[in-house]
Amino acid sequence: MLKFKSLKIWQKLALVITVMGIPFVTLAFLLFSAAATQITTAKDELSGTEYLKVTRDLLEHVPRHSAATAAALAGDLAFRSQAQTIASSIDSDLSRLEEVNRTRGANWGTEAKVNTIKSDWATIRSRGVGGDPRTNDAQHVALMSHVLDLIREVADKSQLIL
Repeated sequence: MLKFKSLKIWQKLALVITVMGIPFVTLAFLLFSAAATQITTAKDELSGTEYLKVTRDLLEHVPRHSAATAAALAGDLAFRSQAQTIASSIDSDLSRLEEVNRTRGANWGTEAKVNTIKSDWATIRSRGVGGDPRTNDAQHVALMSHVLDLIREVADKSQLIL
């Protein structure tokens, strides 16, 4: 205590400011850390939302293609051109999926799932509007299942699902 009395006024003020500044610096650090975490979470959620827009379009087109192909296989030739139009839409969806996976999904490890989806579609696409109706249905169901798996993974990794 004697040493404190012997300090000059500017030294006492500097000591008081330093002691009071420690909690301020600590709180400022915690505040900025929390803000940085929230910003990262918001960016992940935004990326996930953009990614899911593309997968939603794909998930919408695959059942429509399955139904049109099934109708064409059942003998209704009017659905043959509709199946081809929807197939072009799916090709476009897959191109957009590859792009969004490259830009948004780089850190989520979704490359294997996207490749599986592309492979499933290539198998369906190569068959065209032909083959066995049961095989057609099973292949479309498998493709939809893989798209849903991708949606779940993206939603989880982007923190859209807590």
